[in-house]
Amino acid sequence: MQILPASDPDSSTLCSEAFERRLEIAGLAAAELASLFGADRTRRDELALASRGPISVRIEQDEGTASAAVAPKSLQPERLPDGQAMLASGLPGQARLQADAATDRLLPGPLNLLLAQQWARQGLFPLHAAALRWRGRGVMILGGRGAGKSSLVLAALAEGAEVVSDDWLLVGCERGEVRAERLRQFLMLRPGETWTRFAPSLGGDLDFRCGNDGRFVHAISPKDPAFPSWIRVERCLLLHRPPADRPATTRLEASDQAGLLGELIDAAMPVLMTHRFPVERALLFDRFNALIRRLPTAAVTTGRDLLADPRSVLERLISD
Repeated sequence: MQILPASDPDSSTLCSEAFERRLEIAGLAAAELASLFGADRTRRDELALASRGPISVRIEQDEGTASAAVAPKSLQPERLPDGQAMLASGLPGQARLQADAATDRLLPGPLNLLLAQQWARQGLFPLHAAALRWRGRGVMILGGRGAGKSSLVLAALAEGAEVVSDDWLLVGCERGEVRAERLRQFLMLRPGETWTRFAPSLGGDLDFRCGNDGRFVHAISPKDPAFPSWIRVERCLLLHRPPADRPATTRLEASDQAGLLGELIDAAMPVLMTHRFPVERALLFDRFNALIRRLPTAAVTTGRDLLADPRSVLERLISD
């Protein structure tokens, strides 16, 4: 993902490398947008962003069309704790941020929803998911909080895998293949047993810093070959949260299409799949179905063997 300046100093362009699409953003300078996606959270000035006025986002195809000049009164508000998004299905939209709202999100809620809607207008969908490439094979990892996405990513890193992201992706189909592209430009891993086991083996290759919330953060350099900006996805893993008494051996089971569809909806922006957004809903379900048809999928509950013999576990999960 590239962030480019625009002719207006308070505007920028967000460019997808995997899908060759872009969003035109008015009301956020390139440096401000980069800080929202980057590891350095101290640069975020909520008061300056909120006092500037609405942030507008449109897609490239809107340029020079009637939809580019959509009247604000045609947009409906979606109120969130840190502001509101002004949206209408199939049209550019706006976000208004609330300066004094406390949030630990990567992006303010209204801006996150607005960007997701504008990507969805182009058949792409942001997902809370991880992606990596192991021995040339790309895999996407879905699972809720505590399911073990970061643990699996950390184990894979220690074994030499190439990692796109541990948590936030832009996903879609392009030229007959499923692709996953990094949105968050850093890794954020929780301390715990998996961290204690694998962090020392990473040596000096990664510069992890402990954040304010106790998690370890590594800013990803765009030139680091260990972190490609996007990959072709050939397999999907649905992680189930392990029980308190974690099994000795990682469980690998077949998963049906309904299971994958449910996980995709949960990992995406569910409001965009309601009848309020018919354009985005139709596009997303079409792309979800295409993805389901293309990707072999397995349900996984990781066991203690991930700590003892990570290479064998990765072989089972990704190479089968």
